[in-house]
Amino acid sequence: MFIKDLLFPKHCVLCGLLGSFICQHCQKQCVFVSKDTCFYCRKGSFLGLTHKKCKRSNGVDGFLNVFNYNHAMKQLIKKVKYEQAHEVLDEMFLVYGKNIIDQFIKIRLTEQSFLISPLPLSKERLRQRGFNQAEKIAKKLSKWTGGNVGNFIERRINTKPQASLKSRKDRYQNVRGSFTPISILRGKVCVLVDDVVTSGATAREAVKALKIGGAGNVYVFSLAKG
Repeated sequence: MFIKDLLFPKHCVLCGLLGSFICQHCQKQCVFVSKDTCFYCRKGSFLGLTHKKCKRSNGVDGFLNVFNYNHAMKQLIKKVKYEQAHEVLDEMFLVYGKNIIDQFIKIRLTEQSFLISPLPLSKERLRQRGFNQAEKIAKKLSKWTGGNVGNFIERRINTKPQASLKSRKDRYQNVRGSFTPISILRGKVCVLVDDVVTSGATAREAVKALKIGGAGNVYVFSLAKG
């Protein structure tokens, strides 16, 4: 590791300072969510549970996040997602691990056991990227808190990147019907894990597929919320 650090020294993703991917000064730029909210109306909700009036058929039952999706978090997630900087994600868990886990284990207050389902990439996108960042996050969460990680749904359509689409309608149409269940879940509680949730269109379609596959309650957990 020492030789690697000499040959490929770490630089802060946000300011370029030598020594780490997230320097102590820039750590303050990553802002934690101030309150848990309902997935649909985005108003305050106890433990992020979906309000009774907001409940949907085959919909999200709970929604938890750690960070606001501000400029600093965008840069960090972009580094992880598009530049294959796995060590950035490792450092995020090293620096913010307690905050991430404290948020995630809130699910334990309402559910005794659950499965962890990383949001899948299409086969083409997975070949291009070489890894699924949501799966890496899911495995870290499993290691810290329990809950078996599995691929219970698949992405059968290689959609356009959601970030390239501006309107909510376009984002919804882009991912509509793009997921399908590949496991029979028989009422099992699932936690869908992703790096960031903005419009929520992708998460809604993935949760729908999990419930078509027989899942009971399904929660959405992301590192960041837009």
